[in-house]
Amino acid sequence: MKFDFFKQNKFALLIVLLSIFVIVVQAILFRDRFTIETYPFVHQDFWRRITDALYFAGQSDTVFVHPPVPSLLYILSFLFGDGVLFILNGFHFILGSLFIYFISSQISKKPLVGVFSSLFFICSATILQQYSYYGLVDGWCLSWILVGIFFFLKWRKSSKKKYLVITGFLTVFAALIQYAGFFVLPFYLLNMWFVKKSMSEKIKESILLLLPIIFVFGGWQLFLYFQFGQFFFSKIDHFIYFIPNIVNLWRYLFDTITFATIPVIILAIVGIPYLTTETKRTLIFFSPYFIFFVLLYFWYDHRFIIYWIVPLFFLASLTFEHIVTSKNTLKYLAVPLFAGVLLFSNIYSPGFLGMPLPENTLIHSSKIGLKLEHRDEPFYIWSIYFSDINNRYKSNPELEYFRRTSSQIAKDIVIATRGCVKVDKSDFVKAHQLIYYSEVFNRKICLE
Repeated sequence: MKFDFFKQNKFALLIVLLSIFVIVVQAILFRDRFTIETYPFVHQDFWRRITDALYFAGQSDTVFVHPPVPSLLYILSFLFGDGVLFILNGFHFILGSLFIYFISSQISKKPLVGVFSSLFFICSATILQQYSYYGLVDGWCLSWILVGIFFFLKWRKSSKKKYLVITGFLTVFAALIQYAGFFVLPFYLLNMWFVKKSMSEKIKESILLLLPIIFVFGGWQLFLYFQFGQFFFSKIDHFIYFIPNIVNLWRYLFDTITFATIPVIILAIVGIPYLTTETKRTLIFFSPYFIFFVLLYFWYDHRFIIYWIVPLFFLASLTFEHIVTSKNTLKYLAVPLFAGVLLFSNIYSPGFLGMPLPENTLIHSSKIGLKLEHRDEPFYIWSIYFSDINNRYKSNPELEYFRRTSSQIAKDIVIATRGCVKVDKSDFVKAHQLIYYSEVFNRKICLE
């Protein structure tokens, strides 16, 4: 059965293997930086999610309450080490690349479009970075949105109601990773109501889609109510930036061009005439993300671009498929042109994506003996978050709490040490903890 699946989807196995290859390359490059503070893409939100994970594991009285799925999965890192976080990112990267292939192939009815779309996804510096973060899980959310869209398309093709139920579960799962997972739901419903069916049938099918969402998300809200006394409880204000505006419109448009890269944008524009009714009805599922984050959400963050960059990959792929299947000599330029665009989109970014990765190192400091140095890249504004251990420790309650609850071993080492406390600068997590407790107990530090 499994063999038949890959036989019928002969490019799917290729996409999976290529995705795994990219992950293995990352693992080789980052093998000495798998701990949560040495890894280049640790975001400050990670500490809040870790705090939530400690709470769900019964090891904390403090909680912030982000959407629960990432924090529940982060508990695995307590049991099996920080490498689990890299594996989770890798799994979602494979999931995203595979289902972009399935969706693109299905709506275009051309497997080559699916292959090109997946290759754009896999080889994009923007995508690679988004699936490398610890703490920001928009990539995870996008992957499950794509899986949900795939099953919705299966319903649209077959009218089998089981696919609506599956879509409902996948939608709420994406939303419990990042609440943005819900944004696609109104467009599912609109799509269903424009199908030529009786009103009663439309209502029944809408209920089938909504029931899993109401059941699962309602359960989560009941947990919040009985645990904390209110629905939608969170110490993170998710609604404070919900302000209709056009302030960031041009900035998002410009950054979409820079992060998708200009060659991809040009190819996407060329691909617009090749759109069919089916493709238009599907690509519209990504529009609520652009509408919300650009026009309704005042907080600017270019990581949100990941939600509407996928249609650009699809449009560019339509262009390449047309070139490859054309009968003129232009088709012989398709392979080198495609390879050139992939190479360009992977190694060049005018938006400070952090490629190559920053080298974080521990150096001597005359005041405290040790200090974290970072590359001065605009994209890595959160690296300043960890840049001065002495001054920033007290102003960082999440990191303070994390250290306090996870570093008993480091504390014991410092207490038991006679002479200077040896700090291995290659282990950032342990180094931070040893530095802190050395300061607390007024011990000297020596680097290894």
